[in-house]
Amino acid sequence: GQHLIQCIQRGSAPAVRIQTSELSSISPKSSSSSSSSSSSSSSSSSSSHVDVIDEEDDSVQDVYMWGQGLSNDTCITRPRPMYSLHTSFKTTVAQIAVGKSHLVFLTDVGHVFTQGDGIYGQLGHGNLNDIVSPKQVDQLEKIRVLQVVASHFSSSVLTDAGDVLLTGQGLGTKVKNSIFGSVGGPLKKQAVVRIASGGNHMMALTRTGKIYSWGSNKQCQLGHSGADPEVPQEVVFTSNNNNNNTDERVPNSSSSVFVTHIACGEQHSLCITQGGLLWTWGQNSDAQLGLSTVKNPDAKTVAASSSSFSSSSVVDRPVCLNSNRKDNNTNSDPGNILQSSSDNRFVAIDAGIRHTLALTTGGKVWMWGRFNARMGAPFHHSAPQEVPLVERISHICSGSFHCLALGAASGKVYGWGRSNWGQCGILGEADKPYRIDSIPKVAYQISAGGDFSCSLTGFLRDPLGEDLLKTYNNVTYFPDLEIHVDTTTRTSVNDGETNQSSSSSSSSLSNVILAHKAVLIARSEVWKQFLCGGAESASSESANLRMIAPNKVQVRAPSFNSFDNFMKYLYCDRIDLYEVSKGGDGRVGFLQLQELGRIFRVPRLIPMCDDASLHVPPSELSANLTFLILPSSSLSSPSDSSNNSNNNNNNEVPFSDIQLVSEDGTCLPAHKVMLCSRTPYFKAMLAGGMAESRATKIDLPNTPTHVLRQVLHYIYSDKLVPINTATTTAMTSTMATSTPTSHEPSSSSSSSSSPSSSSSTDEEEGDFDVNFALELLGVADEFQIDRLKRLCSKIIE
Repeated sequence: GQHLIQCIQRGSAPAVRIQTSELSSISPKSSSSSSSSSSSSSSSSSSSHVDVIDEEDDSVQDVYMWGQGLSNDTCITRPRPMYSLHTSFKTTVAQIAVGKSHLVFLTDVGHVFTQGDGIYGQLGHGNLNDIVSPKQVDQLEKIRVLQVVASHFSSSVLTDAGDVLLTGQGLGTKVKNSIFGSVGGPLKKQAVVRIASGGNHMMALTRTGKIYSWGSNKQCQLGHSGADPEVPQEVVFTSNNNNNNTDERVPNSSSSVFVTHIACGEQHSLCITQGGLLWTWGQNSDAQLGLSTVKNPDAKTVAASSSSFSSSSVVDRPVCLNSNRKDNNTNSDPGNILQSSSDNRFVAIDAGIRHTLALTTGGKVWMWGRFNARMGAPFHHSAPQEVPLVERISHICSGSFHCLALGAASGKVYGWGRSNWGQCGILGEADKPYRIDSIPKVAYQISAGGDFSCSLTGFLRDPLGEDLLKTYNNVTYFPDLEIHVDTTTRTSVNDGETNQSSSSSSSSLSNVILAHKAVLIARSEVWKQFLCGGAESASSESANLRMIAPNKVQVRAPSFNSFDNFMKYLYCDRIDLYEVSKGGDGRVGFLQLQELGRIFRVPRLIPMCDDASLHVPPSELSANLTFLILPSSSLSSPSDSSNNSNNNNNNEVPFSDIQLVSEDGTCLPAHKVMLCSRTPYFKAMLAGGMAESRATKIDLPNTPTHVLRQVLHYIYSDKLVPINTATTTAMTSTMATSTPTSHEPSSSSSSSSSPSSSSSTDEEEGDFDVNFALELLGVADEFQIDRLKRLCSKIIE
């Protein structure tokens, strides 16, 4: 969840006019309900910030599209940004679903927009008209939507109430519906958390891990026998599907199955159950189920024993593909490749018309079935084949005959398969994965459908968080706290039993983390109480913390890996899916991380680790860190109080280890970790072994106080404060009276930090004086803060 760098409106006057009522910090996964529950420090801080568009910054969201999808005669062979919903509708795209010739957009606040071919009513606007640009679905305006999916000629949404609504034609019927209607039956009594749609069928996953399916069943794609049901029916997992199975992950009955992911192909279906097991059923004419030989007594039609397939090869019950099974009745087992692999637990799946795509916990991509493209040889494999990708993958998706993958480290998009419309980023066949370098920004989400592809760029990494992450567990950046992680007693997340672990002692160097007190108290309520108020005043939740020596803390955690990922989250506000799922069952890693989020009272982390949660509250990293340099009566370290007993504790900056002295002698407290991580100038000075590295003050005789305050605010928040000439004069006057060891914010900053004043008329609009931007540009150039220089240049232009 990273902040959107938003556009400011330029006026004809010398000062740039800024409508702060139109500015907000938006995350692609945020929700209106979660936003209202944010802390007061977060809400007050965001109301006093100005975000300026920086076209070179990855934080600006763009929707890139390529291929053929919105009209039959349009071919976009090179990805290009199409439009921004924020520019037109003051909102941000959270998800895109791609149909055969239409698109469905879900925004961060749960609104739905559609665009494209409407001849089947799939756009949901009450008519069969085509829409050339995204238009909001009025019917769903007052309903908060959590997920959108699209099939060839229909659109479906999942609401926060757990209702499934759909429009268009499909699901085994020729009726055209142009408004969204509710799916009834047993789903009315179930809490649905995920939906998926195929060519003419659909599935819903409930919070209890059960699957319900409905629609066309001509190829047994629903997972149960019978005709084409219009009412959802539960998919049954039977032990007969797994004869001679020795894998303990395989359940003995349907009641013990817990499904975590679902996906639909054209006429086949698949799911992942707890433990990373992959199940397939439905049409198998082209080995899209990954089965060359099917030994299933319950199957309506059993596939031939040879490696060739007839059009009637179907399986009407889920069959596990990657279990460590023993089958004495066949000489060849198509699942052996996965069974023998150490990385055979799946975390994501998708499917096309005749092929299947799967992602493992280790970031590998496997594929099988028929593909209308060449990968060294005609691609038609009954057994899973690993896709030759050069980096670990975080997301996958599939169109009719092409696939996309997203690089976990690079944020680059890879495409392969049929590319006759440029859907793989090139025109022609993509024999092997092709890196689409024509998307210049970092992508965080990909979508595909039919012969069309989309990506959302700009929110994968926050510059502030990425800068701060470099300082984590790094002795170069002045850590002031040594954390010893004790994992000798662990609690099993799966069964709640406590087991003794053979892990190394907490005093082992491998279980020691170097951290910064200022970052911890800004990001966690429990850390704040423990470090600032003393162990005796800490809440009961911080019982996992124990001071074992000055600046040394022992913490109990379920595993070192989970606590390490928790600490990294505090620094950068994101989690690495691969690192969290590493080491056995990936779901346990997420549950352990979620448990730490509860223990240390970091509420935003909890839905991020919940696979069923599609929306995450907006990031508070900027507001949390800005809080460090604002006065607070609740934040003053005992050590600081003893050293500065003559000063007002309300104005002290907690755990400050450096003071910046401006041209008029005003001292502004700061933290070396923030200065070094955000500016090459201070990093060279403080971390480069110079004499200043041991100093507690740095003189900046050429830097005015009001400019230095703005620079500090940017360093801690990655944002600018709205300011005009009058405000600058008032700030300078106020700061001139401040004591050298105290920090008093400007009048504009303090007033806007008050929740009661954030809605006042004076705060509805602000100016950013161009002359002040020129001053700030000069200091940004001296301190080598490139992004701040670009922001100032945009204001001046």
